[in-house]
Amino acid sequence: GIRHNGTEARDAASVIQSLLSMSSMRLPPLAPEAAERLRGFNFDFYVNEPASPWAVLRQEVLPFLPVSLHYGPEGVRLVYWNVHATQDDAIDVINPTTRGGERAGPVRFSSADEIANQLRMRFAQRGDTGAFLREITTGPDRDQSASSRYDVNPYSVQSFHRYGLRVGRPIDATSIQDPATARAVLSWMLKWMSQTRRRLAYDLPQHYQYLRPGDVVTVTDSDISLSGAVCLVRSVGHGPGRTHVALETVPDFIRTAPQ
Repeated sequence: GIRHNGTEARDAASVIQSLLSMSSMRLPPLAPEAAERLRGFNFDFYVNEPASPWAVLRQEVLPFLPVSLHYGPEGVRLVYWNVHATQDDAIDVINPTTRGGERAGPVRFSSADEIANQLRMRFAQRGDTGAFLREITTGPDRDQSASSRYDVNPYSVQSFHRYGLRVGRPIDATSIQDPATARAVLSWMLKWMSQTRRRLAYDLPQHYQYLRPGDVVTVTDSDISLSGAVCLVRSVGHGPGRTHVALETVPDFIRTAPQ
């Protein structure tokens, strides 16, 4: 297994830290709040063939987490995407009317072709035969709610009512043994994949230049009917007298659904 500070590392934050410490590539550590959120994901695996820590991280860990590599002017860093963010997580407000700035270009939407509201994961792989011992499907089918192998997801249900059944590609997780982790992975993936998201950008005053990818902000823009919309910062660019910020909304069927 992977070891960190002399003990076996299982939670995602410790596994990432351990693999990075063994790699020749130096990355800044995850922010403490991001590391804390990742401790609910556990990994259990062995590497039987020669592989760099960097390769293990990219192949066995990152695909199952809301974390990605970001390449920017300050180098490479790991970015945590809080797909469950709410207004309480926002560190700033973007409102061109009251805070200055202007929208840069049209609002775009993620592709509806990418929507999935049912996902299946095979996990707990045997080391000798390579067979998977466990399987979980998460989706909108309330008729299967009594099955130990099927979890009903509220975001999947809302997505199904809007788009119909959208089955995503099966997921094989060779690094996951823990059912709770498998469910946590499917949960964040479905939150992100079960709906379309707005993509927009603003040219803002320079006091926004401290923002970094992964930060959570709220956007109020009456021209496009947004009021306190929770958004993730996707990228930040700096120019003379302005800060260009690209954003993506974190829509929430559950909070906005009719009661």
